[in-house]
Amino acid sequence: MNQFKLFAFITASVVYLAGCISLPTLTPSTTAETAPASAPAAASPVAPASAVASVASPAKSASSSSLLPNTPLVGGDRDAHGCIGSAGYSWCERTQQCERPWKLAAANAFELSKASFEKFCKPK
Repeated sequence: MNQFKLFAFITASVVYLAGCISLPTLTPSTTAETAPASAPAAASPVAPASAVASVASPAKSASSSSLLPNTPLVGGDRDAHGCIGSAGYSWCERTQQCERPWKLAAANAFELSKASFEKFCKPK
């Protein structure tokens, strides 16, 4: 039974650190109640709440932007039309939207090349 309670506490601690639920407070009296009377009193394996709070508190940790100040955001390379180049999108004047050249070439039966894409998307 004690192993089950320890497993439940560890599971609850992990979930607490993930920010999903509140951590139940265990006191030495709770542990002593579950121990057999003949067993010697052991030190509580439970970390103090202040130690858990200092680890889980995002206010005390450095922000991710200060850790990597010059790292561009994924998908943060939008052009003047809002097309994300790293995702394969380019602006097409003809369709008035961001297009992936290979999909546009397949849908409109033209050769997949930069010149063909530009020719197709050129305003008429």
